[in-house]
Amino acid sequence: PRIAWVEDDQASGELAKVYQAWSEQNPDRNGMPEILKCFSARPDFLAQVMQASYGLHFTDGHLDRRHKEAIATYVSALIGAKLTDAHAYFLQLQDEDNSVVETLESGDLQLDQLDLKQQRLLEFVKQLTLEPAETTDDQVDALRETGWSDAEIAEAVYVTALFAFFNRVADAFGLQSPGYREQKTPPAQFH
Repeated sequence: PRIAWVEDDQASGELAKVYQAWSEQNPDRNGMPEILKCFSARPDFLAQVMQASYGLHFTDGHLDRRHKEAIATYVSALIGAKLTDAHAYFLQLQDEDNSVVETLESGDLQLDQLDLKQQRLLEFVKQLTLEPAETTDDQVDALRETGWSDAEIAEAVYVTALFAFFNRVADAFGLQSPGYREQKTPPAQFH
């Protein structure tokens, strides 16, 4: 990494406990993911990041996992992050059409591939990602008009912000794509 982190076998104290808890919850994984190691300088914060991110992103909530992966893929593409292909692969695992995945991965929405409801959500995600201060009441109203509830809109905001955060951390640390699309097999827990 560009900024030092603590490897699994070098973790001690509170950090070792956090790494161990993660390993116990993810027995199919071989060590702590690099994106989480980026937070090893602050074990207390790492524990909070893990709880918030895994609880929000890798589970169905007001939005299902497919919508969350679509947001993660699109946000990653919009900011030019190297982790875009990982979330594009996770989106494929959610039974999403490959042409939609490729469109989101490119960061260039081809609106004819998406229904109006999806279009509006991803237009909103783009606004939040690139020009958040310019978000308007009309944009939120347009989401409501196409069937999104306020709880779903709020969760879309959380997921958008979460992936802007994670991608910026990953890029600062110099993480590279894990190559899941090339390998055609991500870690087991993501299936």
